[in-house]
Amino acid sequence: MKKTFFTLVLLAGLSGAAQAQRNYYESPVFAGLKAGGSISTLQGTAVRNSKDIYGFHLGALLSIGLSRHFSVQPELLYSQKGGKLIAYSGQEATRRFHYIDVPVAVHGRIGSVFAELGPQLSVLVTANETTSDASTSISDNYNLLDIGYVAGFGYQPKTGFGVGLRYNGPFISSAKAVEISSGNGKTQLNIRHSVVQLYVNYLFKNRR
Repeated sequence: MKKTFFTLVLLAGLSGAAQAQRNYYESPVFAGLKAGGSISTLQGTAVRNSKDIYGFHLGALLSIGLSRHFSVQPELLYSQKGGKLIAYSGQEATRRFHYIDVPVAVHGRIGSVFAELGPQLSVLVTANETTSDASTSISDNYNLLDIGYVAGFGYQPKTGFGVGLRYNGPFISSAKAVEISSGNGKTQLNIRHSVVQLYVNYLFKNRR
């Protein structure tokens, strides 16, 4: 009788532990918001004396748990990028780009501390070059789509507030190919975005 009783208690305990473990993984998706500031510049052989400019980014995200230590985080962000450089007129000019960014980062975590890495697709909304004399649209000189990557680290509990530091790097040039003066065809200008972002997250609790 005692053996039967202890066997039932042991099975109940194992069942409870298995249920708790299952519950940890069966509700792995959390929606959230994020916003923060950015420092960006322009890089490449077609850029002269680029300086940093400040901007911001904001949007929404999903945190999708894969296991206790890994998750995937797709995001939809409005993001400002650009840099300050010497324009063809010789004046100092600020080029500011407005993008819709779609990063998909894989998070590896220990507790609430994480590191992240993944690709990013960016869609150009508009771009302007501003000097002391005027502001001019330069959207037609740049590609609609930009491809890059994100890498960073931060602190994020399962729900609630978190903070992070992220770098946006380029895979391709953002500028379109241009006709060269000799008439021998087009040449690809090498202009790339480089952005550092400091942000705050908030992940909402699941209502179950």
